[in-house]
Amino acid sequence: MKKIILYTLAILFLLFSETGHSHQPNQLTYTFKLDKDVSTLTIHFTPKTLIDILESVKPELKGASSINLNGHKDDFLRYFSERILLNKANLEGRLSIGEMNLLAHNAFITFILADSIDAPCGLEIEVNSLTDVYSKLENFVFVRHQGETARFVLSNEQRVANWKPSKFDNEKQLGFLGIASSWKVFALSITFLGLAMLFFQKKRVKRKVGATQIKGSADKL
Repeated sequence: MKKIILYTLAILFLLFSETGHSHQPNQLTYTFKLDKDVSTLTIHFTPKTLIDILESVKPELKGASSINLNGHKDDFLRYFSERILLNKANLEGRLSIGEMNLLAHNAFITFILADSIDAPCGLEIEVNSLTDVYSKLENFVFVRHQGETARFVLSNEQRVANWKPSKFDNEKQLGFLGIASSWKVFALSITFLGLAMLFFQKKRVKRKVGATQIKGSADKL
């Protein structure tokens, strides 16, 4: 139960923090900054994620005593540009590396898009990275546009995020009862956490009462 609570808190932190950082190899965060002048994509991951990518596309590296991650930056550029689609078109030939740190625990690469994206009507983002490497994958996607940030959670099964600026289509951004979808997820998660903690507390009370009864029976004897 404690693991479930900690896991839920981690998901909430990654989903609602302005900048997400990945702490497990199968967790990646993608931050799109859309602008009419310069648009960028920053991907956060762990160094182990990059090793798993290389071993997937270059099986000859499996079992290598050491891998120079900085020597494979072109492989990472090609890997992500082939597996991230914007409006059904991949980013091959449209990305260049602006900044990167592949060795830190919060490793990242910032890509610069060749064609800037203002996207006033929205954007379909499809992420297929590592879906064939990890059986359970979590992609946290952030889209920043004109001072607003939208958040999505993608997985092996759900790989597409349909983003629309709130000013462009505010009605579709609202969920049931007029609650924005991100806040709906937050409210449901908090409810689940509360129920889990209540259940966990009741189990502790029952155990304590049971132990007291057993002790009382032993004293009578």
